[in-house]
Amino acid sequence: MKTSFAYISITQSTPVELVPLKIANQGISFFIPSVESYSQFACNTHDVKDWKLSFFQLSANVCVRVLFTPFPLPHNDAVHCQALARVGWWERPLGNSTNTTDRYAVSHFLRGSKALPDSTFVSVGEHFQIACDRNGLALVGTTYQQFQRIVICQALAAAYHYIMTSKMLALTQHLKHQRFDALATLHEEVLAFNASDFFARPIDIARQQLNQVWSHLAAHWQLCETNQQLTSQLKDISNLLLTKREQKAQHLRELRYQQGEKEQLRTEAERASKQEAQARRAFRIDITLSLIGLLSVLSIVQITPNDISQFLNAWANLFLTS
Repeated sequence: MKTSFAYISITQSTPVELVPLKIANQGISFFIPSVESYSQFACNTHDVKDWKLSFFQLSANVCVRVLFTPFPLPHNDAVHCQALARVGWWERPLGNSTNTTDRYAVSHFLRGSKALPDSTFVSVGEHFQIACDRNGLALVGTTYQQFQRIVICQALAAAYHYIMTSKMLALTQHLKHQRFDALATLHEEVLAFNASDFFARPIDIARQQLNQVWSHLAAHWQLCETNQQLTSQLKDISNLLLTKREQKAQHLRELRYQQGEKEQLRTEAERASKQEAQARRAFRIDITLSLIGLLSVLSIVQITPNDISQFLNAWANLFLTS
């Protein structure tokens, strides 16, 4: 029985020479235009079993490498350990009794044990079953070309999951360290990603079987639920930050109002004090002028020294009381 296994991992390096990826001598054209237009599907010129796939170009830009092997890799192998997702393919369908050994092989590929229950397998076509478990997908009974197409679908599902879990981790880190400006930027990035790159149904509607497989992949990776949770958390945090900003702005407005009132009261008090001082000064000037005038009158009227002394004491008392 023919088998093949694909290991999908995040990559930053790019092979020197790439050529467009083709399956059955045709380009990759089973995604909707919004996904296909911003994706790249290529393979190494010198090794057609070494793929380079890029999704969400000009935005999140996730690049993955897909390595194909004829046999499943040991679970302690570096490629297996670093895999973001895996896909295994068995050419013939599994029977209920005659192919028990094959079922064990599928279980070992997905779980590393024989514990995979039969209920995990789902029929998506005549003589075609799939099983999802952890980051693995097993295909039994389809063609090699369809296996290759489903590998790309698994890569997209894993890329979606990778982006959203990375954003959720960033959200937690920004919130823990109170980096509120970074949270606002993250919210904008997620909204832009949802609008331009995230699609619940990225497969062309004419590809019925691939759409069936995608439904199981999306459910297994919990793509819509994770996206909704991420968006909801960011929305709640943004609303909280907005409320805090409004409260802070209101507090500043109240402080400015209180400071304005205090300043106005201080200004009015200073003005009243100045007016009172000016009134006292004017009163003293009036008294002085009156005294001078009176002394001038007295200078021509005969009086005794005792009269002058009494007169001055009276005016002194008048000044002191004012």
